Amino acid sequence: MSSSMPGTSGKRALRSSMMAATLRVPPSDVERGALTALDLSDAKIDVLDVRAFAALVHRETSGNPFFVGEVLRHLAETGALVEQAGRWTSSLRQEEVGIPEGIREVVGRRLSRLGDDVEQVLRAAAVIGYEFDIDLLADVVGRESDDVLDALDSARAASLVIEVGVDRHRFAHALVRETLHGELSASRRARQHRRVAEALEARYAGDLDTVLADLATHWAEACAGGDPGRAIDFARRAGTQANDRCAWENAIRWFESALDLMEGQRAYDVELRQMLVTLAVTQADSGAVADARRTAIQAARLALNTNDVDTACAALNVPTRSSFGAFDPPDPEKVALLREALQTTEVPDARRADLLSALATELIFENDVSGRKRAVDALWEIFPSLPPEDCARLLQNVAAFGMVFSRDRLDLICLHLDRAVQVARADQLRMLQMNRFMRHLQRGNRDQVDEAFHATEQLMAKRTGRWQWLPHMLATIRCVVDGDLAAAAGARKVASGLLRTLDVPEAENYSVTMPIMIGREQRSLGTLLRHAEAMETLGSASGPPRALAAFIRFASGDLESPRRALDLVRVEEFADDAGHAVVVALWSEMATTLGSDAQRRAFVEALDMEAGVHLLAGGIYLGAADRLRALLLDRLGEHEQADTLFGNAVRQHEDLRSPTWVARTQLDWAEALLIRGSMAEARAHLEAAAGALGDLDLPDNQLRLAELRSR
Repeated sequence: MSSSMPGTSGKRALRSSMMAATLRVPPSDVERGALTALDLSDAKIDVLDVRAFAALVHRETSGNPFFVGEVLRHLAETGALVEQAGRWTSSLRQEEVGIPEGIREVVGRRLSRLGDDVEQVLRAAAVIGYEFDIDLLADVVGRESDDVLDALDSARAASLVIEVGVDRHRFAHALVRETLHGELSASRRARQHRRVAEALEARYAGDLDTVLADLATHWAEACAGGDPGRAIDFARRAGTQANDRCAWENAIRWFESALDLMEGQRAYDVELRQMLVTLAVTQADSGAVADARRTAIQAARLALNTNDVDTACAALNVPTRSSFGAFDPPDPEKVALLREALQTTEVPDARRADLLSALATELIFENDVSGRKRAVDALWEIFPSLPPEDCARLLQNVAAFGMVFSRDRLDLICLHLDRAVQVARADQLRMLQMNRFMRHLQRGNRDQVDEAFHATEQLMAKRTGRWQWLPHMLATIRCVVDGDLAAAAGARKVASGLLRTLDVPEAENYSVTMPIMIGREQRSLGTLLRHAEAMETLGSASGPPRALAAFIRFASGDLESPRRALDLVRVEEFADDAGHAVVVALWSEMATTLGSDAQRRAFVEALDMEAGVHLLAGGIYLGAADRLRALLLDRLGEHEQADTLFGNAVRQHEDLRSPTWVARTQLDWAEALLIRGSMAEARAHLEAAAGALGDLDLPDNQLRLAELRSR
């Protein structure tokens, strides 16, 4: 069977990618019979798609010298191949190549010598595709297989077809097939494609999945001027199959074909809106998030215009964001549509929750802190009473429920996440398991963290698309928590490579956060000073880039620059976004050493809500909030409360099974006791830190341990 894609026209019709090439030999120098097969290495490569152009010509001609010459001559004569600055270039689509008249004449002469019976068989074969099965061809022409084989033997002798296997043939040249197919009238072509589609359905009645692409192609061609129902159905099914196989490009093309078939057909208005949502989701999965946004907005507008709340909600919840920092561009058009949808009368709770989820996320990028808080609070009012299936859908959105959690809310969201993965659809599990990893890490539940990590690894093992980097980023965090810096560095390298290759929007964020997390443990943050220079003027004075830049300098021994930066920080400007953990943790840590009592008090109050919670952002784990509260309160002279919080933080890090952070917290506690003059107690905590470190290679903790022992 052919594996060709649909040939329907229209603004969403399937098109081959643009080909551009520069050829060394001008077409006027090509002589009939004198040109050898196109040599890809003989092209001057000064444009990206030169090889694609050469491959196109080779595919169409199979390297036949006469056909190559005729195609190049035809391109020059029609203006598709032009001379620019002394070089020959072309910019064309495959369907725009056309059949040169010389090739038509040659094919016509060969057919005329073979007779009508052979020509009938070949024209039917041309409708099936470039390669075809003899038994299917026999079904289409209504003849015995042996008769069809006899006709093909004659065609093979005339060099029009080639045998490629038992009962399988293909055309000797793609141009031969296109010539035969192109000479059919529109009516005959549609009828022939219908015969092929019906023959395929009959032959593969018990296993249509194996020929979905062929059925979609033939029904699309067969429905010209008629009911497109079967063509739409098979295009949708072919797209779904390609999507399940992570063949995103093919899936997008099939869904676009279905949309093209629906266009202008009032009977398919509902299906068209739903298909737009399906297409948007697939585009997002493929990494084409800008296309996904445009498609989703189109679907949402159409749905709201017809009061189709379900489709509008689905469209407005297509995940076109993969980063959740306030420095990504806002989307006022989507915010306006979300607010319009929320004002629609009689929106059920599940749909209202969907809309609030999307609005809460988008308001991060509007930097609308109060508006986001209202949306998050409204979502929390609805969420606990929703069925597990609705919760599973909502919990895919990492940012919807806020980024700053009290322990009570964190416990509740983890409970619902654990339930959600039991009832979720397969396509929901990736984001749910990633969210489970993050939230259980914030909660300090090591068993669930590991379970979610391994589930994410398994889900992504055979998948492609824009989330391939995800398990490697999670592995980086997990390895640092475990104190395995070599493994962390390896995972970070893979994650960073994939982020760059896939052109993921948050690649720049992770290119800083992951190295800082590792570099802190290695005492190598000085190597990141160039990043500090680049980030020191980005965003607000209280934002994540400034905090990261200041911390790099602070950890590298520069205290004056971070002190000046700290004086500009305003706690009330901390946003409830993905960068919150970075700003509250790093500014608090620097304030312990560099800040005033007023600054320390402000940071304690900012951290109070997150008592008992671990701080985590994209690509960086920052320890238990109680450790930071202890450091700040100790400097404020509230030693008894500080000791309680140090003890809490040690237990929290022990529950997380993190020798890295158990040792750091014990060293912090020991240093605080040394300053107070409590030498015996300090010594006990130093020994506890040494026990946690064992033989792990954690230079920062090891050097601190040696320094404090010497005191």
